[in-house]
Amino acid sequence: MKKYYPVASISDIISGKGLKIKIKKNSIALFIHKGKLYAVQNKCPHQNADLSDGYIMNNKLYCSLHHWAFDLVDGAYAFNHDMRLKTYETKIENNMIFICLDE
Repeated sequence: MKKYYPVASISDIISGKGLKIKIKKNSIALFIHKGKLYAVQNKCPHQNADLSDGYIMNNKLYCSLHHWAFDLVDGAYAFNHDMRLKTYETKIENNMIFICLDE
């Protein structure tokens, strides 16, 4: 069953900068890029760096530690599309951001 959790106000996020949030045991990085909201797992699969500290370039999220690049839409690693970040469905209602978790 899917459940949406309120996590932040839209004004809490600066375009191009990550916001680290936690829902239950899930650490999630939120980004706004080109007016669209993205939510991905916060830990890089390479060495567990916080992806919320990363940067966005060419529609890819780059880890700040070793610059591994992941597609913002589907989480695919640039050099091996079988390796993916977990992505989360989002919605915005009354300027509040909600993240969907499968429970």
